[in-house]
Amino acid sequence: MIDTTVYPKAAAFDKELRSLRDRFIVPQIESMIRQFGYVYLAFLEKVLYLAGLSGVSPVDAILEYTMTFLREQVRFQQTESYSHDSFDDVYDDVYNNSEVMEGFYLDGLLLTQACWEIHYHIHRFFLDSFLPCCRGKQQGFEIGFGHGLYLYELLELADVATVYGRDVSEFSVKYASRLLTQAFSADRFSLAVGDIQQGLDLPEQSMEFALLPEVLEHIHRPDRVLATVKRRLKPGSPLYVVTPMNSNAVDHITNFQSVDEIEGLIVSAGFTIEEKKTFSVRQFQSESNDITETFCAVCTA
Repeated sequence: MIDTTVYPKAAAFDKELRSLRDRFIVPQIESMIRQFGYVYLAFLEKVLYLAGLSGVSPVDAILEYTMTFLREQVRFQQTESYSHDSFDDVYDDVYNNSEVMEGFYLDGLLLTQACWEIHYHIHRFFLDSFLPCCRGKQQGFEIGFGHGLYLYELLELADVATVYGRDVSEFSVKYASRLLTQAFSADRFSLAVGDIQQGLDLPEQSMEFALLPEVLEHIHRPDRVLATVKRRLKPGSPLYVVTPMNSNAVDHITNFQSVDEIEGLIVSAGFTIEEKKTFSVRQFQSESNDITETFCAVCTA
């Protein structure tokens, strides 16, 4: 049982999940508690606090997001193709759709960082391997920041002076701004709507770090995006990249065939891969039919 006095939001969330007939998220939470103890519980408590700022039920959001993903993934494994092949269609159906973005997408995606075991391990890689590279830096940026958790933790844990974020969705800007204003003054972050495929409004060789977490699979020409990001970074600056394979979410377009393909894109753009990991759903849930694998890397420009 989760201590209700130390982790009240986590305890209430866990209790509500256990009251449901389908408890498929509960075993993942139990596994992470066993492995990481209070470190995980403190993270879950923080994520639940941040997600709660929207007023959406966290249980409803994580269940809706998870079920939507599972439906898309079943379709992919039956057809061997993603549901979308047009960025414009994804923009209309997802990023510019208030019922999706404000209804469950942003809250659900944020909650997966603490509720999906694969996502929590990816987040640990960010905290352990990338965050120290940014400690004390003056400025850096994230493309496709979505809920804004990475930017929040760069300000909170790495004491970065200023972070910049560009995302195609006005709903992401609104959501992430609400998170960041809870803890940081407005002069420490600058978020705006922007499509990296159309360019980037940041000076060349001005940034000291960059993040592309789960972005490359959402666009048609990831090679051009990597090149655009590279030009904004000072030589030697770190880049954080995450991208899945065989993972059909409602807004995924490009399916990479192998880790070698992803690494080739990164290296061809002029980056050096310093550290990398690949996580799979089956690594944490051996009985799962989900074939998703996710590649994570810390690189330097």
